[in-house]
Amino acid sequence: MKPFARCDIRNKTDELWSATSSAVLARLANMSADPNMPRSQRLFQDAGAMAHAIASATDDVIFVKDLQGRYQYANPATLCVLGREHVLGLRDLDIHADTRIAQRWAANDRLVLSTGQPVETEEMVPLRDGTARYWLTRKSPLRHDSGAIIGILGIARAIAARLHAEARARDDRLKLQIAVQAAGLVTAEIDYRTNLNH
Repeated sequence: MKPFARCDIRNKTDELWSATSSAVLARLANMSADPNMPRSQRLFQDAGAMAHAIASATDDVIFVKDLQGRYQYANPATLCVLGREHVLGLRDLDIHADTRIAQRWAANDRLVLSTGQPVETEEMVPLRDGTARYWLTRKSPLRHDSGAIIGILGIARAIAARLHAEARARDDRLKLQIAVQAAGLVTAEIDYRTNLNH
């Protein structure tokens, strides 16, 4: 199931999507590519337009924050999950109703900025509709051409299906362990060579 299926932010942001798509199409139309090349193929000639198309098409949450933790980019999936029409210039504490979650996200940001290393976390995030989603989030330092860290790139993927499969596998292993132990108790009490109970 695509995350947009349960999220009404997409409906609220049709204008944003349409304006964004129009901007990409305008960029494509003005490119100095072969005029005989189909418009759809021109996308592959402009790395910026292609990156935007990818970020807009994915179900994964993609965002960029500056050194102060303010959102500088948020793809449509990010807006959907946060239940917002815009987040640019805002910090997690400005957005999230649960300050503990916002503080945890900000602490992960500070860790990325202070170490210059990626941080990967699994976490439950409550949504505005009262449900919760489970995410694997990877935050990495965003660097300038000079190598200086200028912000954070974050990508998060919903992992509920994986967590459910892992829980089912744990349950199956536990059931098997219990069955083996139960069978072991029975075989320890019966000597099959003599058919006597011990």
